[in-house]
Amino acid sequence: ALFNDGFKFDGVWVWSDLAYKNSTYFSTETYRKILYPHHKRLFGFFEKHCLPVIFHCDGNCKAFIPLLLKAGIRALNPLEIDCGFSDAELLKKEYGKELVLFGNMPTAVLEKSPLSGAGKKEIEEVFKKRLEILKTGGGFIYHSDNPIPETVSLENYQFALNMVKQYGRY
Repeated sequence: ALFNDGFKFDGVWVWSDLAYKNSTYFSTETYRKILYPHHKRLFGFFEKHCLPVIFHCDGNCKAFIPLLLKAGIRALNPLEIDCGFSDAELLKKEYGKELVLFGNMPTAVLEKSPLSGAGKKEIEEVFKKRLEILKTGGGFIYHSDNPIPETVSLENYQFALNMVKQYGRY
């Protein structure tokens, strides 16, 4: 109905937390039998309308990535570092050509004291290194790997965004 009313969309963001810190909540075989057919139909509808799908799934959903790609997702978010997505180079090597990596930037480093030069130096080092890896070959959208905690100062968050502007450009 929205299409008929003249609404235009750039893409679709779908949430479905299928995993926790260490693994998926159920096997890939269970996913294939129960959810995959529905995802394939839903994502196929979006693909037919030229609407790329961003899929949000907290936790370690690595086992499902091949099936999610086959179902039609184009980007995965948030790629939590402490949930099995710590190796950015491996992520790019395995999925960089077919999957947009949306996230995977550490929030923990932002909790350093903004008063110490060491805190900002560490933020810069971590962000520069990670951005260089993730942006290589395209297919990366900046986003944190977790919600920004209230313990992160505005100064550090702004500094991090400046690091993204400085080192994250293509």
